[in-house]
Amino acid sequence: MQGVWDEYSLMSHQLLDPANKAGEYFHLVSSALKAVVTWNCYETWKESRLACGGFGYSHLNNFGELGNTSDVNQTWEGENFVLIQQACKILLKNFANMIRGKKAMKTCDFLTPDAPDDYKFEGSLLDLKDLFKLYSHHANKCVHESIAKIQIDSMKEGDAKLSRKEIWEKHLFYTFIPMVKIYLSRYTMEAYLNFLKKFKDSPESKEVLTKLAVLNYLNEIIKFEGIFRESLSKENIDEIKEHCIALCKELRPEMIALTLTIPFGDKTFGAIGKSSMEPYSEFMKGVVNTPGCFDKP
Repeated sequence: MQGVWDEYSLMSHQLLDPANKAGEYFHLVSSALKAVVTWNCYETWKESRLACGGFGYSHLNNFGELGNTSDVNQTWEGENFVLIQQACKILLKNFANMIRGKKAMKTCDFLTPDAPDDYKFEGSLLDLKDLFKLYSHHANKCVHESIAKIQIDSMKEGDAKLSRKEIWEKHLFYTFIPMVKIYLSRYTMEAYLNFLKKFKDSPESKEVLTKLAVLNYLNEIIKFEGIFRESLSKENIDEIKEHCIALCKELRPEMIALTLTIPFGDKTFGAIGKSSMEPYSEFMKGVVNTPGCFDKP
């Protein structure tokens, strides 16, 4: 997100210039980011609440308020399904522009005029740069497959003929939205690689942040296994699952410190997330200090 803001600060004076692509670029990135990030936040909230057991529904731990915020964030400041469809159209438009000989946006530099050849992954599943190549290939492939499906359905005749709206609705959930999600994963991975390149803190911290990113993108491959099947064998998928389990185990001691890097106060995190890192005593303090807590009903 910081990278997007930095780019906006540099390019904001160009946004009103009709000859400049800055407006379209920020439209694509902000629409995709808002939709996918708020969906992920809501899913993370649900998983976190469940993982906390009985603590998860206590008012003292603030999950209720966080859940309400995470839920409504999917709708306000732009309804997610509207925004992600706008991102779909901009991606497809950039491909069409490239085919016509026009220059695509820099963020679409992974696109090729011809459909990509089959790609068998031979790198390391724990290397972000190798994963970036894998995501770049499939971001390109997803756009080509989307265009191909639109073209095939557009050529149908008679009873099989579909309107543009029907074609769009037919492929939206299983083709177009996954295309944007893979594009966005590639985009964020590129930004994260740049962040790590400039990272000046301790090597130990950099290693933890690298493992965290690898875990995230490996987990996404499992979620989008069907998209990556061309490049990854069943053995690769099994290996990814083993890596995810191992990385969770390795990162477990770092979770509290990683959580505390998020710039929220103790009130937002609730009793079990306070910076004192004493969740049980903080929770019991909250219970004792709650007016009427020990009164009989």
